[in-house]
Amino acid sequence: MKYALSYQMAWAFFLLAAILFAGAAATSMLQIEQVSVALSAAAIVLALFGIYMAVESWEEKDPEPPQGKRHGK
Repeated sequence: MKYALSYQMAWAFFLLAAILFAGAAATSMLQIEQVSVALSAAAIVLALFGIYMAVESWEEKDPEPPQGKRHGK
């Protein structure tokens, strides 16, 4: 089922933020502080964009399946 673009963008922002947070944690363990702080800051901004997009898509209705097609058969 296809979802609204803002819903898909919210998930994309959250996924990218999670990857950046993992990179920040890895560079923090290696004591590369400048890179870790930069990755964390970028991840926070992307996560906030993801939250904004998720809230914006809250009221959108899911698309209806095409008429005539039955699921499961």
